[in-house]
Amino acid sequence: MYHFNSQKKEGIIMIHYKLMKEVMNMLLDGDSEELKKLKKQFINSKKIEENSSVGFYINFEVKDDEIYKIENKTFQLGNVYGSVDGQYASVGFILFVKNGKLLMLEGYTNGSIEEWPDDEKIILTYKKI
Repeated sequence: MYHFNSQKKEGIIMIHYKLMKEVMNMLLDGDSEELKKLKKQFINSKKIEENSSVGFYINFEVKDDEIYKIENKTFQLGNVYGSVDGQYASVGFILFVKNGKLLMLEGYTNGSIEEWPDDEKIILTYKKI
């Protein structure tokens, strides 16, 4: 089980900071050049969090650094899920990449639960791509 706490970054408290880091490590797990560039973008990006009762969004502000940009590719990665109270995949995560740059990480609930749980209740699983 993972234990996550709030983290203060640049004067803003990010409620899901540690969860975001763990999810991003899983989503970007691999040795391809594209994943390496996305990891660099993630490390160097400004992160802005938006929350709702059923999930959250973390928007990434990535500099126009051509060295880490993936050539005009737009796609999503969504191979990370979280189980809550024994319910597999109660929450999920999608990473959006637009025009070669990280755009947003979405954390969402599936129909099995009605509200986003406390992060410490989430057990993450993923399939390496």
